[in-house]
Amino acid sequence: MRNTKAKAAQKEHGWSEDEVKRSGDEIQKLTDSYTKKIDELCATKEKEILSM
Repeated sequence: MRNTKAKAAQKEHGWSEDEVKRSGDEIQKLTDSYTKKIDELCATKEKEILSM
């Protein structure tokens, strides 16, 4: 699905393959960053709940 949308955006905006790849990499970095933050928050909350 993501690849299809990337190709559509590439055609629509006239982006090069490098620009599409770079954008995908940036999105993945953001996703990984927020996933890590959520995991840390869940671990903290779990410790809090288990200590009651």
